[in-house]
Amino acid sequence: MIRFLNLLKFEIYNSSKFRLAFVALIFILASIVYLPGASGPFIFDDYPNITSNESLRMERLNLEGLQQAAQSTVNKRPLAYVSFALNGYFAGGFSDSTPFKLTNILIHLANALLITWMLHIILRRVSIFAPEETTSGDRNDLVTLFLAASIGLIWLVHPIQVTSVLYVVQRMTSLSSTFIILGILSYLIGRQRLISGGNFRFTFLLGGPLVFGLIGLQIKEIAALLPLYIVLLEAILFRNEKPWNYWTKLSRRDRQRFIVTGAIALIPIVIFSAFWVTTNYLPGYSGRSFTLTERLLTQPRALLYYISLIILPRSNEFGIHHDDFVTSVDITTPWTTLPSIIALLSAVVFAAYFRSKRPVLSLGLLWFVSGHLLESTVFPLEMVHEHRNYLASIGIILILAHTIYAGSARLKNKRVLMLIPATIILFGGLTFARAGQWSSYELLVAYNAHHHPRSARAQLELGGLYATQKKFDEARQAFRSAIKLQPRDPSLLIGLQMIDANQGAVPDSRIDEQITRLIRKYPLNSTFFWTIKNVAECVQTNCKSLNRSLELWSRTTLANIDGRQTKSVFYNYLAISLVSQSKPAEAIEALINAYKHDPDNTNALLNLAEIYIQLGQYSSAETILDYVWKSAISDGSKDTRIVASMRERISKSTSELK
Repeated sequence: MIRFLNLLKFEIYNSSKFRLAFVALIFILASIVYLPGASGPFIFDDYPNITSNESLRMERLNLEGLQQAAQSTVNKRPLAYVSFALNGYFAGGFSDSTPFKLTNILIHLANALLITWMLHIILRRVSIFAPEETTSGDRNDLVTLFLAASIGLIWLVHPIQVTSVLYVVQRMTSLSSTFIILGILSYLIGRQRLISGGNFRFTFLLGGPLVFGLIGLQIKEIAALLPLYIVLLEAILFRNEKPWNYWTKLSRRDRQRFIVTGAIALIPIVIFSAFWVTTNYLPGYSGRSFTLTERLLTQPRALLYYISLIILPRSNEFGIHHDDFVTSVDITTPWTTLPSIIALLSAVVFAAYFRSKRPVLSLGLLWFVSGHLLESTVFPLEMVHEHRNYLASIGIILILAHTIYAGSARLKNKRVLMLIPATIILFGGLTFARAGQWSSYELLVAYNAHHHPRSARAQLELGGLYATQKKFDEARQAFRSAIKLQPRDPSLLIGLQMIDANQGAVPDSRIDEQITRLIRKYPLNSTFFWTIKNVAECVQTNCKSLNRSLELWSRTTLANIDGRQTKSVFYNYLAISLVSQSKPAEAIEALINAYKHDPDNTNALLNLAEIYIQLGQYSSAETILDYVWKSAISDGSKDTRIVASMRERISKSTSELK
């Protein structure tokens, strides 16, 4: 009987289903570290994309509502917005962020399990052609599962993932990554079946990555990296399989011909890519405080900074904003620029050269670099963001966990393996603490401002927080600190003017003139556009004394910006300022200009109809409302409710006149 029980125990613990169930349980428990932040508020980009996006509000779950949500995106990420709309529908609204953040945690948990599965396949493949990198013998599968689960757990609880999980709008990153991983898994399964002659090999090998990649692209553009990940895995894991093994059978002359032909074929691709980037993305640098050259020089330092945060996470370095990261203005300023470029290029060359002898190290390094080829290269994005490491960090964590395992094997001391659970506990503790900071807006803003005293954005947000708390002296101090850090940013001076306006004071005309000089002289960033939007809203409530200032800033901006949609928005702001000054004729002219620059700007038309209603010109208002109604019906827009409400007001007004 005892022998039978021991045998049963052996069979249970060696069952693949038991192992997977145990791994899943550990992962579920590990995901608890994010729960303190699940009750935290929506923040920053969550507002324009989610809470203020009327098109996401579905009264009924139907195709029309989903189509409306998908069309609400301006950045071509329809499925991301559909997921937000569904979240809001089942949560009963957008007032509580908890259902959205819990959904993000579940997506992150699912990704961790998928990554573990993917790494298990990868490490088993490595054990076939490089057994010294894992182990050999009957326990090989157990070791690879242990390594894969260790890496997955470290990745799951790593504090660098907090912004990707608790920042609701970053679901675009995590959910797109889900389909990237599914595409890679499909490819790996298909590749193995191609080697073994299994069924549906081409369905998995080609169909899966194509379908999952296209879905991922509808969530965020990072899914375009899927083919690159597949090429990387093919070059390291399957380079001795068909058809690549035929390469060794070719003569030297034939190899040279193939290389020359391939290089020639790449020339038009490189030229087209350069033209495409120059045409579509270089204009974006006009709104940045740095150039394309400065960004390219800075990114090697940024990547090494990310690596340091992944290997040795420091609470004081994490944050939502990293505008305090020093820009490389040339190859020697700061002095770390050139060494960083050399170090990064050397790592890539080393990884490519030793991919057969050190496949795990090579895969980890090249995976990390590949994961940054979109968001850390030529595109005019902000310099540093932690969420860019969501998938890229797998490469560094793979190297970290494998180094601990290899050290244990080389020293023949299993106690070294205790570093892995110790790392999981340490990282999980840091994430738990960091998630606690996300539990309230006040804690998050105060934490960012304290640990990033040279971040103008962090100080700006601290000033805004103090202003809402009626701590106006502290707010002014925070804004002045931000101005010292970014003297070229007009939005910081506008913040000072808003504080005075909220207290009923008349804005300082000298500051207004300084703001207009900055608008004319320097590129305008997203913070400026966000601040002007807040002023336009405030002018209609608490900041009425800023109406002339808003007019001045709007006219100055219109004279110094390009882009029809942006001009349309600022004509709308100009109209708001003119209405508050009782200048309806000029406001009507501004709104007509807003519509001419962007016929899709229905806000301008609705504001125009509102002015006509206030002037008693009901027929003109009805003409505009008829047009908006037809457009709203065809597009499935929520503007139908606004139009219906305005028509009801017109009906009451006309009946009273009778």
